[in-house]
Amino acid sequence: MPAAPSRTTIDPAQARYNYEAVRSASAFVGANAGWGQTVKLNVTPMIGGVLGDVRGLVPALRLTVAWWKLDLYSESEVVVDLGDPGASFFYQWSELGVSPLGWLRAGLVVQRSRVFQTPLDIQRGLFASVTVGFLTMTLYELNAGWTTPTWVGAVSVSL
Repeated sequence: MPAAPSRTTIDPAQARYNYEAVRSASAFVGANAGWGQTVKLNVTPMIGGVLGDVRGLVPALRLTVAWWKLDLYSESEVVVDLGDPGASFFYQWSELGVSPLGWLRAGLVVQRSRVFQTPLDIQRGLFASVTVGFLTMTLYELNAGWTTPTWVGAVSVSL
């Protein structure tokens, strides 16, 4: 039988725009469970919804494994499109990062999106992230060397 989590918290709500789909907003809540001291594992099952060009329910799972200055972050979602069930899709975003300084994180990113009954789409690239106080700014570059690069900027606020 697995050990009980060493810490469990309700994950605060999070909201996003243009993440699951263009011109669509989403919101999530979840419960976070964590294990370990040297190697830390955090698992957060979440439930959310999306409104806009896509309307639906979004069960999701966030996973983080961290050791020393290295971490692996992965978020998986199934977007269940209520307007067109055939347009439902699976999505995964993963990052392998290193934090050489407390305010700096950089590494590799992979995005995997599969609209049901269509070919798999995998994009990969690099990212760099800077945290100042409660604000984190991240710049992602995807697909350089494979096709026309895509740049993604993200800003997150931790209260």
